[in-house]
Amino acid sequence: MPNLKVSTTGDNINNRPVEFYDSKLPDSKSKISAEITQSPSPVLGPKDLDNDDLTEPEVEHQSPWPWARKARKPIDLDATATTRNHENYSRFDIAERWTYREERSVKRKSDIKIFLWILVMFFALNLDRGNLGNAVADNLLDDISITTNDYNNAQNMYRIGFLLSEIPSQMLGKRIGPDRWIPVQIILWSFAAGGQFFMTGRASFFACRFLIGVFMGGFIPDSILYLSYFYKKSEMPMRLAFFWFVDSMSGVIGSFIAYGVLHMRGVDGKEGWRWLFLIEALISVTIGFASFFFLVPGPTQTKTKWNPKGYFTEREEKIIVNRVLRDDPSKGDMHNRQGISLKQLWQSLSDYDLWPIYVIGILFQIPEGPPKSYLTLTLKHIGFSTFNTTLLGIPITIFSSLNMLWVTYLTERFQQRAYKTKKWNSMTKEEQAWYLEHNSDQGNKRLDFLFAS
Repeated sequence: MPNLKVSTTGDNINNRPVEFYDSKLPDSKSKISAEITQSPSPVLGPKDLDNDDLTEPEVEHQSPWPWARKARKPIDLDATATTRNHENYSRFDIAERWTYREERSVKRKSDIKIFLWILVMFFALNLDRGNLGNAVADNLLDDISITTNDYNNAQNMYRIGFLLSEIPSQMLGKRIGPDRWIPVQIILWSFAAGGQFFMTGRASFFACRFLIGVFMGGFIPDSILYLSYFYKKSEMPMRLAFFWFVDSMSGVIGSFIAYGVLHMRGVDGKEGWRWLFLIEALISVTIGFASFFFLVPGPTQTKTKWNPKGYFTEREEKIIVNRVLRDDPSKGDMHNRQGISLKQLWQSLSDYDLWPIYVIGILFQIPEGPPKSYLTLTLKHIGFSTFNTTLLGIPITIFSSLNMLWVTYLTERFQQRAYKTKKWNSMTKEEQAWYLEHNSDQGNKRLDFLFAS
């Protein structure tokens, strides 16, 4: 087949002659003239998509070699990349527009209605998994006749349970929905944490710590998945910084709670650490049951019997859905009650571009681990009282929390500035002059902001 090239003049090719050339034949005899008529592209909405081929079954093209066979689907590049079974399909509209004021209002409302309760639930997580250090300061090891080695092994049992349950828990959460599975997880680990009130020896200690790890394993990935329904990728880092800020600050609040509760040693003949486990478990189980009422399936599914008006208006739902899908169209591939297959899981795990991130995730907490797990035990052994040991863990927690927020802010700030600098420097002098002439003063949103200030 000849190698054809298209040549045309002008900006509009509607009803204009277009000339085709065969690049292999240098003479002008290979030129062919044709008349092309191009109609304007229609603006499509959800109601116009009667033949959405992205929801059709896949057609598998066989290869003579079994290992080379791939399931391929012919894709119309002009089709809407949002499946019909997506829970927010009714609010999806490629022509939807909104103002910056509306977008800011929607984000603020999402922070109050959605993100704030995520922080409350994360507080419950860290309250129950971080109180062991305070309990150790109240002579837990001696009271149930276990050694420091048993304490180390119990910490490992918790981590093993946590790691083993992370992926299965997230797969289950994707199947039944984070809004259902997250409250169940909180209630389950609260019962396991409260069970530490009845510990009598090494076996019960190991069992409780392992079960707590199993039930907590999927909470963090499920919560991040849930937040991705409401926020764009660029809006997640700072919110995740507050997510981990609560992780640290819950240790501060937990230390103050422990300072008061540990004075209950002797009440009903029980040690103070037993009351600590029980009272903090009651706090978290209350948060777990309340989460059934506060969490919603998604931005367009917020109306309930106890909240008939829902969290968002129809206009706000459209803004949330369209801004999120435009930022990442792949979020429209599945609905929020659709599980992932083992094949999809393997594809995710085999994405080697993410492996360096996994390595960083494994290594970055190594320096933090020993002080976090053994600070109270060390302070107790060098002569500090139970209550002073509990309070001395507060300063390092506060400073590390504030430092994390500050570093995250600097990362976001300088990354944005670096992007602007790179884009500005890539423009020619003429393009820079045109940009300055046609863009009104927008403060630090201007590409030349760094140079003008």
